Amino acid sequence: MSDLEEKIEKISKRLDKLENAVFGNKKPKIKAEKKYKGIAGGINFLIDSGFLNALKSSREVHKELKKEGYHYRKEAVDTALRRDFVGSKKILTRDKDGKIWKYVIRK
Repeated sequence: MSDLEEKIEKISKRLDKLENAVFGNKKPKIKAEKKYKGIAGGINFLIDSGFLNALKSSREVHKELKKEGYHYRKEAVDTALRRDFVGSKKILTRDKDGKIWKYVIRK
């Protein structure tokens, strides 16, 4: 075994020890492992990441989805929020702030 291979092996063992000390026997969960497809997947991603822990308008949700690479029309995002997440799934609730509806995780 070359000197470089030995160094890599030592680093790998040290990393395993550190991960075990920090996370126990569990391996850290990587966000990318979970698949979030479509508009509902994008909104689920925002819910899981904590974005909807505070009141957000459908416009704010639409902008955040765009930042995360989900490109859908504003109307489609608003419809998904109202029908799926407030109506049938009951994951979110909404509150009227002036003339604007804002969405937040149902507690």
